[in-house]
Amino acid sequence: MKKKEIAELLPNKEDYSLNNAAAASIWVKDFNKGNIINKQIIFGISSSSTPLSKNFINLKKINLINNSYFYLKNFIRKLPESIKVIIIHNRPHFFFILKKKFPGKKFVIVFHNDPNTLRGSRTISEKINILELCDKIVFVSSYVKKRFYYNLNEILPIKGTVIQPATNYYNHNFKKKLRKQKIIVFFGKLNSSKGYNYFGPAVINILKKYKDWRVIVAGNEKRETYNFNHERFKIYDWLSHKQIINIYKKSSISIVPSTWEEPFGRTAMESSDMGNALITSGKGGLNETAINPILLKKINSKTIQNEIEKLINNPNLLQKIQRFNYKNKKINFIDSLKKINNLKLSLIKKSSYKLNYIDNNNNKILHIANFDEKNNFRLSNINLATKISNGFIKDRFQTINFSDRFFLKQNAFSNIDDKIINIIKNLQPNLLLLGHTNSLKTETLKNIKDKFTNIKIAFWYEDSINKNGPDFNKNKQFFEKYKDYVDQFFVTTDKNNVHSSIPKNKLNFIPVPCSYLSENLNLNQTRNHEFDIFYAVSHGVNRGTLKKNKTDERYNFLKLLMSKSDDLTYNIYGFNNIQPIWGDQFIEEISNLSLLLME
Repeated sequence: MKKKEIAELLPNKEDYSLNNAAAASIWVKDFNKGNIINKQIIFGISSSSTPLSKNFINLKKINLINNSYFYLKNFIRKLPESIKVIIIHNRPHFFFILKKKFPGKKFVIVFHNDPNTLRGSRTISEKINILELCDKIVFVSSYVKKRFYYNLNEILPIKGTVIQPATNYYNHNFKKKLRKQKIIVFFGKLNSSKGYNYFGPAVINILKKYKDWRVIVAGNEKRETYNFNHERFKIYDWLSHKQIINIYKKSSISIVPSTWEEPFGRTAMESSDMGNALITSGKGGLNETAINPILLKKINSKTIQNEIEKLINNPNLLQKIQRFNYKNKKINFIDSLKKINNLKLSLIKKSSYKLNYIDNNNNKILHIANFDEKNNFRLSNINLATKISNGFIKDRFQTINFSDRFFLKQNAFSNIDDKIINIIKNLQPNLLLLGHTNSLKTETLKNIKDKFTNIKIAFWYEDSINKNGPDFNKNKQFFEKYKDYVDQFFVTTDKNNVHSSIPKNKLNFIPVPCSYLSENLNLNQTRNHEFDIFYAVSHGVNRGTLKKNKTDERYNFLKLLMSKSDDLTYNIYGFNNIQPIWGDQFIEEISNLSLLLME
């Protein structure tokens, strides 16, 4: 028996059985395929002696209340020591309990419903803890992912993978085997949130008007009661998933008129994939389920009836939609299966301790730029050169940083050009990257190109090279200094707006990367926001005034803004003798904002 490394834990109210499986159970069953089966165990509750999967452990306890306490206690007791990864479905509060119990294991949370309605992910602090502590997060729709982040105010980096449910059932020939009958279906809770109160009157009118059509409904509901009666209106309290799929095969029109925001909408996806014309409200994740849905402009009985009649009165259109939906599934099952299996395997794969740069000699970079040693790391949290180097290192490049300005300050009588030549001779880099520097002589770059024929030279530049931007002439001269010896230029100005003599095929746009530190401070969760608008510029290292005879359009704009908005508070640096700020102080100050950051 192969060692199990992955445990999937279903919600304690799910029934992992053929006749009673709900969305999370079906999701787990469908994606329990491939070689991953041998590596994982599914934990949950099944009322059947033959659950949906063989690799299943039933946590049901006879004569005990099926609450979270007994459920988790039983799970912990039965969990093999070999388990490395625990995947928790739709119960984020389970995560915090199990993470404390098993700090050395990796965790995945799969959200099948709106996270704001689930215990353990309702508050901002709970979500932040999930983002910080959970190894992977999976959402069954983009809508559910959006709901997770809606009240975080973009304070954290977006994390989490969307892996949508998908159908992989009954690949029949439409013409020969999917013989569609005049049946309208509605599957789901028979309540107002599902739009059943609008569906009922609409289809009763249809049945009265069109004698050859039938309606099939399935879904129990104890809280609301609607009595829609007709001899061709068939209501089932509950149907198994297999029975529902078989009905979809022969039905013609599926109605999903939900009034609430559906997390995904599996019934919509499955009915469309089985060749039904889908009429839906499009609420929440429903828009992600099908390529060709018929969207209700308003959710009421009249609009539902009108859309059904359009299809009934135009059989050619109905069949055209049916064929299209059957042949064009919006979500590819194989793609979703690969995503979830790759995610699981990435968490259990053995770590490799090979030093890649030993095996591969073609990834050495000498990066010459201002790394801020000259100014005692004043720019430690926002220095662009450091961010770029860190990115190369993260991508497994051997990167050597050389701070030209620091060298010039510390070695006033030394020759930086000879220094660089010797470094290149010893290091043998594949790429010489120059960052916003003109400290090297052009003759030196020519010498490098002549002596080291395999080396490539790149140059990145941060300031504006647009003729309408500040200091254009100075920046252009600075930027073009090495144009005859540099292979590629990388600029933070849109290359289509760069005004220089450098050919466009040598220009590449790069965004200014954000600091991971600044993305994860989370300070605005705990602080009182003192200012609405933050504005910081620098007109020198130790002064906050413009140089003589200099103007700044940004200052004119700021004065105009302040004059028109008396009710806003401002935090301004670099103007009117207010000193510029750097490093940690900069990060600290932007945490005081409530509305707007202007850079």
